[in-house]
Amino acid sequence: MLAKISELVISTHTDCEVVGVEDNRLQVRIKGDPDIKDLGPFSTFVIAIGYESSHFLAQELEKENIPFTVHPVGDCVSPRNALHAISEGYNVAHSL
Repeated sequence: MLAKISELVISTHTDCEVVGVEDNRLQVRIKGDPDIKDLGPFSTFVIAIGYESSHFLAQELEKENIPFTVHPVGDCVSPRNALHAISEGYNVAHSL
């Protein structure tokens, strides 16, 4: 993916907080810099906000008196990619 981004000359900006969008431009605050920077113009924005796991559903199900075992897999265990979730789901199913 990084090779394709480089090949297509796509600009990337990391460690930024988006604080506004105006006329195909992004206003961002770069980590460690209190000033707001104006980036663009862009025809398309892709904003990746990172990974954060959520155990909420698994925890709520475990509180209930349900007649089966809850087997958390995927991002509720730890934020990763889809292949990890598929593998974990397969392993749980195979173990039953």
